[in-house]
Amino acid sequence: MTLIHNVIIRGMNSIYLQAPHVPVQDVHPFIGYCKAWSEFLHAHHDGEEAISFPSIEKAVGVPGLMQLNISQHQQFHDGVTAFDKYIAAVTPEAFAGQKLNEIIDTFARPLTQHLTDEIPTLVSLREYGIEKVPITKIVDTEIKHQMGTVNKTTALAFLMTALDVTYEGGLHKNFPPAPAPVLWFFRNACTLPCKAFWKFAPCTTGGKPRELYLGDRVQ
Repeated sequence: MTLIHNVIIRGMNSIYLQAPHVPVQDVHPFIGYCKAWSEFLHAHHDGEEAISFPSIEKAVGVPGLMQLNISQHQQFHDGVTAFDKYIAAVTPEAFAGQKLNEIIDTFARPLTQHLTDEIPTLVSLREYGIEKVPITKIVDTEIKHQMGTVNKTTALAFLMTALDVTYEGGLHKNFPPAPAPVLWFFRNACTLPCKAFWKFAPCTTGGKPRELYLGDRVQ
């Protein structure tokens, strides 16, 4: 779960840092990159509400146990909706990176706070015992569901270009949980159709951290 949260934050940071410096000829692919990040964000939180949270509450036998997390989702819902509406409607000529960042400012803090708070909430479930709450199995089920339902060439490709495989000494290089040939397909085939989007990503398609595409233009 921490890996997924890091991907979301890393993607949001890459959008925020580059948005004010996008030249008109790059707006179209940049908007595509923003949409891919949003698709991934929605898929993650929809998956939690549909799979992980109900599974946890059922296992523990405490209805509403995860309600705080759902309530936190609502705290940044309107801001993310405004973000989605802006990138869906804006033209390359009218695009204003500062305007996009002003929208991000409305939800970045509650979003990052939620992503931070959720981890200790999940860790605290250990008091119920791993036999009662197989949290790893539950989260893996959610992730596999997401991998099977998200758009492979946008949201999934975004994941592969924002997942730092060098994190913790490469311990998580085989994430998300899938056979090696499938991960190869995710990184090398799913990223091809929208190749122009991923130049804005914080990592290569191989998952190696790199300088932002527009980083050298930041004053």
